[in-house]
Amino acid sequence: MNHSLEVFDFKEEDELPESAADKLLSKFKNPNVDDSTVLKCEFLGMFVHLLRIEIFLCVVFFLYFFPFEFVLV
Repeated sequence: MNHSLEVFDFKEEDELPESAADKLLSKFKNPNVDDSTVLKCEFLGMFVHLLRIEIFLCVVFFLYFFPFEFVLV
């Protein structure tokens, strides 16, 4: 098996399937949805996800360094 490192040279016709897919998907796009609203929702979702991870790591850190001082009743 001969592996060579070659650079693929893109041609204009290589982009035709992408433009056709974009054109088809644009028919199903909801015109009432604002892109900035979607970005805000995605940002808030990622922020909440990262916040949950940070809280989890704080609890793990606390339990690791203070294992006997923290007792669940």
